[in-house]
Amino acid sequence: AGRLWIGTYGNGLYSWKDGQFVHYDHEPALPSPFILALFVDAEGRLWIGSAGDGVVCRENGQFRYYDDDGKLHVEIQTISESPRGTLWFGANHNGLFRLRNGALSHYTVENGLAGARVLNLQPARGGGLWVAAGTLQKIDDADQVVFQTVAGVPSRNVSMLCEDHEGSLWLCAAGEGLIRGRRVPYQIGRASCRERV
Repeated sequence: AGRLWIGTYGNGLYSWKDGQFVHYDHEPALPSPFILALFVDAEGRLWIGSAGDGVVCRENGQFRYYDDDGKLHVEIQTISESPRGTLWFGANHNGLFRLRNGALSHYTVENGLAGARVLNLQPARGGGLWVAAGTLQKIDDADQVVFQTVAGVPSRNVSMLCEDHEGSLWLCAAGEGLIRGRRVPYQIGRASCRERV
């Protein structure tokens, strides 16, 4: 606790704590100095995604390389957790991976994913997972993975997203800039109907 992790593109992994930087440049489990994603899960483990070299996990001060027999030896762009204990890895050109109870599952466009390039993953406030793969999608149930495309989004170039405390969804889209989406619950209006004589 109290440690700030910093991933660089070309200069590896750093941490900052108590006013001091530590550079993990001689760590054999870190195969690439090109860090693309950092994520601390609910158990306090640090997950590291790198360019073309899969995933590294730091647990109890030890780094270990995780690739599940080469399945995760891809460029990991984004990492998230939803629900607790279920980890998601978005890959550049290789779709989406789910790690749950030690088992790795792989999802591609053949499974309904909008695109092979998954750029951002974020837990949804009401449960589920937001997926930015160009088109914005949502997974409601981690057990039965179904990709639901969000209707009405004015872009198919969504690369980043954030859901704020009010429930607004902020999207970063190439060409369109910043998009704000708000859920507006519909109301049933009561209209008086007068009969004409």
